[in-house]
Amino acid sequence: MFAILLALFFSACATRLTIPYDLSPEELIQRAQEASDRNRFNHALQFYKALLERNPDNLALVVNAEYEIGFIHERRRNFDESRIWLNRVLERYEAPGGEALPEKFRVLATIVLERVEERDRGRGSRARQPQLAQQPEQAQLAQFHPALQPQQPQPLYGLESALANAAEGVSRNLASMSRIAIVHVSAQDGDTEDRIASGLEHLLQGQGFVIVDRSTLNTIRVEQQLGLTGEIDDDTAIQIGYFAEASVVIIGGIVGEGDLRWLYLRALDTTTAQIVGTAFEDI
Repeated sequence: MFAILLALFFSACATRLTIPYDLSPEELIQRAQEASDRNRFNHALQFYKALLERNPDNLALVVNAEYEIGFIHERRRNFDESRIWLNRVLERYEAPGGEALPEKFRVLATIVLERVEERDRGRGSRARQPQLAQQPEQAQLAQFHPALQPQQPQPLYGLESALANAAEGVSRNLASMSRIAIVHVSAQDGDTEDRIASGLEHLLQGQGFVIVDRSTLNTIRVEQQLGLTGEIDDDTAIQIGYFAEASVVIIGGIVGEGDLRWLYLRALDTTTAQIVGTAFEDI
C-alpha cells in the first residue's frame, strides 16, 4: 500500500501541464509565480520553460525565465542545476547586447549563485575560509561585480515606497498573527539599516503580525553566539528565529549602487526552512 501511495505522490509531482498557447508572457509569469508561491515548483518550472520556448528572441524575457528557473532549483536544493541556469543568466550580460538587459536579474542571479556556492561547499569548507565568512553580504557581491563595491551612501528617495511594497509582498502568504523576527537587513550604513528594520516593524505590525523586538534578537545572538561576524545566512537566521519563538524570519537588504538599487526581502518558515515570501523593489 505504501509503495502505491509513494508512486502516486511522485506521479502527481511530475504532472505535465497543458499550457494554452494564447497565454501572454505576462500571464505565463503570473501563473509561474502563483505556482511557486504555493510550492508547486514543478508547475512553475513548466510555465517558465514555456516562456523561454515561446519567446527565444526576447532576451529580457529569457533572462527573467532563466533566473527564476535557477532560483527554483536553488530552493529545491538542486544546486548543480541551479548553478547552470544562474551562470547562463550572467553570461548573457557579458555577451553583445547584454547592457540593454534588465539589471535586476544580473544582481539577483549573483546573490543566489553566491548562496548556492556557500551551501554546496558546506559548513566545513566555509570554516576553512574565515575571510569570506566574515564579510558582509554587500562585500561578497562586490567580488562578482566591481560595480557593487561599497561607495559613499546616497539618498534613498524611494525607500519608503519600496518598503511599503516589499512589506506587502513578503507577507502576502503568511498566516495572520504570525510571529515575525526581522533578523537581518544589510545596507551601506547603520542608519539606513535601522530605517529599513524600523519601517518593516511598523508596516508589518499594521498588517496584524506580531513582531519580535530587535533587542530580544540581539540578546539571542550574543547568548547563542549566532551571526556575530556580521554575516547572517538562512540557517543562522532560522536558528535565531527559533530561539525567539518566531514562526517566520525575514532577512534582506539593499543591493546595487547609484541609480540601480533594490530592496530585497526573503521570509523563511522556521519550522520547514522553506521560503514563504519574497520581495524585490526598486529604490
